[in-house]
Amino acid sequence: MVLIVGWLWAYYIFRIKNKVEIIGRENIPHSTNALFLSNHQTLIDSFLIGLVTVSFWETLFHPERIPWNAPDRTNFLTHRVWKHLFQLLKNVPVERKITNLETINHQVELFCEALTGSNLLLFFEGTRTRNGDIGECRPGVSETIRLAKPRFVVPILLEDIQVIMPIEVGFSYKGISGGHKGRIVIGQPIDFSDLDMSGRVRKEIGHRVRQAVIDLKTHRQ
Repeated sequence: MVLIVGWLWAYYIFRIKNKVEIIGRENIPHSTNALFLSNHQTLIDSFLIGLVTVSFWETLFHPERIPWNAPDRTNFLTHRVWKHLFQLLKNVPVERKITNLETINHQVELFCEALTGSNLLLFFEGTRTRNGDIGECRPGVSETIRLAKPRFVVPILLEDIQVIMPIEVGFSYKGISGGHKGRIVIGQPIDFSDLDMSGRVRKEIGHRVRQAVIDLKTHRQ
């Protein structure tokens, strides 16, 4: 029920209150073992991507296709109300500013588990943009691809979404504005078939992920 309410809320925010153009729906794999990788602009980006990648029908009858998310624990899981709500959703909480190798490896293991029988959404930059630029791919994302070897790795570009919920308003429903136009572009799955995933290919994986998203900027209907 919470997932259905979340889908309807996202439809209202991004398709009614704001007019976000959707490009590339045909590239969405309607199955499991898909890793969706997107740039990051607002604290509610995951709701928009969930709205686009999973239909209302799939939300009702194929909930396994709803992507797991990886929210920053400090943003969503400290307030008792939001903590309870997000525990009802498909979330793998992460610690964004960690350097401990054991903790990082554990998070990658959780990402790999989420891809087993379901899908996963990661913001490959690790944080929201402050200037609109697309940042580098985080090593943990590359390592997840290398270890889990998802059947589909789908690049997603968000453009002009940050005005809907500017970074300075934090996570506040009152901070969500209306009347804006933006777009979300879904690209074709990234090909890693030429890489030896048992080797040191993490940097190359990260480069391909970032470049695949940047290339979507040139896509126009």
